Amino acid sequence: MENISISFSETQQQYSYDWVRLKPKEQIGMHQQSTWELSYISVGAGMQVIGDNSDNFCEGELFLIPPGISHCWFFDEETVDNEGKIENISIAISSAWLDRCAMAFMEVKPYVEKLKAQENAIKFNKEKSEIIVSLMIQMHKQNALERLSSMLLIIMEIADFDNQKIAGRRVEINKEQKRLKEIEIYTICNAKRCIKLDDVANHVGMNRSAFCTFFKKHKGMSYITYLNEYRIEMACQLLKEGSFTVAEICFKSGFNDVPHFNKVFKSIKGMSPKKWKICRCKVL
Repeated sequence: MENISISFSETQQQYSYDWVRLKPKEQIGMHQQSTWELSYISVGAGMQVIGDNSDNFCEGELFLIPPGISHCWFFDEETVDNEGKIENISIAISSAWLDRCAMAFMEVKPYVEKLKAQENAIKFNKEKSEIIVSLMIQMHKQNALERLSSMLLIIMEIADFDNQKIAGRRVEINKEQKRLKEIEIYTICNAKRCIKLDDVANHVGMNRSAFCTFFKKHKGMSYITYLNEYRIEMACQLLKEGSFTVAEICFKSGFNDVPHFNKVFKSIKGMSPKKWKICRCKVL
């Protein structure tokens, strides 16, 4: 596969374009920007955090994130190409550039106004994504004038929010909420691995004792209980897929001992993994 790494900016960096392949761990962490961000995941899957929302994402999905909304993408190391890399295309658009387009092209003005009125992050449906992504892909081979034409068409398309899903809302958080969000993200990223209390405590800048007290105060449970509940929900998703044995699911959801996994599963769900799966099949 071609080693894609294409970047350029236009009009004094009023918008920029990046098409990259990289290792999952090389992806930028939690951040927010002053520009509009249009992001297409062409290879990869994992967990996304956008504003107040956390959800799974997969390849082929396209998102629009307004300025000031914190977000990050945590890619699975299993969903990669044959070189162990993920791939995405992103376009960053400044509000100043949008205003210039609205002034220069009156036909574009209504779309710019509608776009700038949007406060929430958007996940585009398949039909809309195909239109926008085709424009994004062809841009890297175009000259400056052709790219301008493509960008104007993209603005028109992304300003059409009808039947599109809200992927996250802006949220103002205090120091304690920020720390809890960091713990949540750390858990999501590392749940399949061995997590020690000291590791997560150090990650958020606390000692072990202070961390345990802080977490219990704000969550009403110990971190270990929280982690086990999250891992069991992961296990349930794998049980729903029906393609893994209980032992495989045990290790895929972060446990390293099948009897212990069965015990924790039963304590949380009130039945064994096998019985839970049978009961779910009967309901369906």
